[in-house]
Amino acid sequence: MRQGRSYPRLPDGGVVYSYSQRKKGAGIVRLDENKKEMWVYTAVDKRDNHSCQPLPGGGFLAGETSKDGAWMVEIDANGKKVREVKVDLTIKDPHHTFRHVRKTKEGTYLAAIMKQNKTYEWDAKGEVIRTFPNGHYAAVRLANGNTLTSGKPRSPEMGGVTEYDKDGRIVWALTKADFEKLGLKIMMICGIQRLPNGNTVLSNVRHGSITKTGKDYKILEITRDKKLVWFVDDPRFAKLQLGSIHILDVKGDPAKFEVFK
Repeated sequence: MRQGRSYPRLPDGGVVYSYSQRKKGAGIVRLDENKKEMWVYTAVDKRDNHSCQPLPGGGFLAGETSKDGAWMVEIDANGKKVREVKVDLTIKDPHHTFRHVRKTKEGTYLAAIMKQNKTYEWDAKGEVIRTFPNGHYAAVRLANGNTLTSGKPRSPEMGGVTEYDKDGRIVWALTKADFEKLGLKIMMICGIQRLPNGNTVLSNVRHGSITKTGKDYKILEITRDKKLVWFVDDPRFAKLQLGSIHILDVKGDPAKFEVFK
């Protein structure tokens, strides 16, 4: 069985997901609305991939890493590689590099680097434009041009989820103190999704520790003023690591940069 990492719902009712297994390869699987496999894209041998993003025109973006480097790889609607951009990034531990990678509406590439807990933005040629001082798993460009990241807090004002404006200033964050106030045991925030109402959905993975006590919920929705809306506390998730999160009934076309995850 393949190990899914990201699950965007597509306008035709189908689903696409990424997979990465160290001994069996990595890539992307495309399913139709009846869950029938349409095609499988397989990454270059010995490369890792944990991400897939729908792109305009029906294609997808993968983020592939190996000991030889890191690449943004664009795939067409039929699962064929059409573009590969090597990004300016020193790789020492490829498995802990990319999780989610995202192409922005402006044509740049955005990714949080797990090993460094830092977010990079590259231009279309793979040159670094800027960095953000937080970002362990996901980085998302929002409709207003801000950048939302999930990561491990490096300072009291920086959060497990941090939102930066266009100038790189923190405009909102869910900090360790915020989680403690809510009585939540947060270990490592991975997947994030900003909803149309301004709330943020996040996944809480058993790895590391931000807060040490409280309720160990796996999925949470938190408002802009930092109130808990709902959570998932299902015993079936006791031994699972829910790295990514995608709320499927949110209006918008992910291929048109209308879904923010």
